Amino acid sequence: MRGLDPRIHYVRKIYAKQMDPRVKPAGDGQWIGERRIKSTGKRPKSWEEIKMGKRSDIANIIGALAVHVDARRWSELLALFAPEVRVDYVLLFGGEAQSMKREELVGGWRKLLPGFTRTCHVIGTPVITLSGEIAQASASVVAWHFVKAPELAGRDYWLVGGCYEMSFTKIGGAWRIAGLTLARAWAEGNLDLPRIAGERAANE
Repeated sequence: MRGLDPRIHYVRKIYAKQMDPRVKPAGDGQWIGERRIKSTGKRPKSWEEIKMGKRSDIANIIGALAVHVDARRWSELLALFAPEVRVDYVLLFGGEAQSMKREELVGGWRKLLPGFTRTCHVIGTPVITLSGEIAQASASVVAWHFVKAPELAGRDYWLVGGCYEMSFTKIGGAWRIAGLTLARAWAEGNLDLPRIAGERAANE
């Protein structure tokens, strides 16, 4: 029997190297399994790194919510929400959960919050669950509200706490808040202070 053609033997050796995921060719690119990808000089991100990036984006939005509320940055607040938002503060104010336009939600805050002398919202580290283009987050929250006026001495604060249950959706490649629920809500201090703040804001 005649020996194997040396040219065929050479081709087989090259093909075996290309199929070996441990072998990187001398030229541009690297072999991964059976697919060659162009080298960018960076290691491709793992799925865990991608998920960490998504969670970081969502955590930043949650932190921005507290910061912008206390700073009364209404335009920045609007940008955090989806056009339609389901809001549930039933355990704090009663009534029913409802879906509303983000402009209505932020507009309601705008009619109330300026009536307080100052506020401070603190949202804890969120627990985030991802599922494709939607996400859920839970985070403890405490919010201090003050009206500093002589007639309210000793009764000038309203303290609210609970757990924010939030849903997110991706719009235009960016995460937006689509649902906001205050679960396990509690309140201390002057429970009439929201009414007083609303009247003060209306008169400003």
